[in-house]
Amino acid sequence: MERVKATDFGVEIIFGGPLSREEAAALIEELDRKLPRAAGPFGVLVDSRRFRAYTAEAQEAFKRGIQLCQERGMHRAAVVLDGAIATLHAKRLGKDTGTLPWTRYIDALSHPDWRRMARAWMLEGTEPEAWHGQGGDASGG
Repeated sequence: MERVKATDFGVEIIFGGPLSREEAAALIEELDRKLPRAAGPFGVLVDSRRFRAYTAEAQEAFKRGIQLCQERGMHRAAVVLDGAIATLHAKRLGKDTGTLPWTRYIDALSHPDWRRMARAWMLEGTEPEAWHGQGGDASGG
């Protein structure tokens, strides 16, 4: 399964569930191959809708992936989630890696147009909560 794909805003990373140590290593290798190389700033969309809890292996892989994205020029990120526990884990990773200021956390259950919201954040800097003003905390802030 392709977990990393190039987009017009940068890259999209898809997590379908828990990662074993081998899967985490393979994901980092795929990310390294597919991230832009010195092409200027880019955005990263992380689709974690089916991810519930971050194992220790997954957390380490995410930290390495975030570091790699930062080294290559990531300037904005959007993490799409559909569960409270995964949201807490994702925000803690953002805090630990220093990426909270330019990462937005979008609740896919409250915002069915999450992909457009994330894209607008990464390309134009449009805050996700500006889309609706309806229930849910799209920004996580």
